[in-house]
Amino acid sequence: RPPLRHPFTEWLDLATGKLLGAVKESDLHPDTDVDAVAHSLVSFFVGTRVVGRHLEPVGRQPRRLAEMWHVMIRGLVPVPRRTRYLALVSQLEQESRSG
Repeated sequence: RPPLRHPFTEWLDLATGKLLGAVKESDLHPDTDVDAVAHSLVSFFVGTRVVGRHLEPVGRQPRRLAEMWHVMIRGLVPVPRRTRYLALVSQLEQESRSG
């Protein structure tokens, strides 16, 4: 049987597909370099988790991930669509703290 794919490869493929859909739905700027953003997103997520695990209590992770999403959303999402996504980030942060 063939070897399993590396999880990061799967994450990159998943992120690329979701980002392409977001561009088509006008949820991202039309000139977004989807491959570059997918790579940056996976790197940002993994880096946030790895660095946070060594420098801060685990309870700080939801806040750091929310900060990551705020940076990404402000750079990628057109202004009229940002409120929806920023609200979702806040909701997910609250749920991850309580769940």
